[in-house]
Amino acid sequence: MRPGRAARPQVPALRIAQRTCERFCDMRRAAAAARTAAAAAPAAAAAPAPAAALRPPSRAQ
Repeated sequence: MRPGRAARPQVPALRIAQRTCERFCDMRRAAAAARTAAAAAPAAAAAPAPAAALRPPSRAQ
């Protein structure tokens, strides 16, 4: 390995990897949110009290 190669950081490769990871994480997050919303809809309809307790009390203030 050459000393000049090790001294210079590979910034473009890191940027590309970070963008790819962000896109992948966004896709995973969107899929998980859709799955959670689909799974929580029947639970919220069956038990409205816990769903209301999870909501922040913005109207009370």
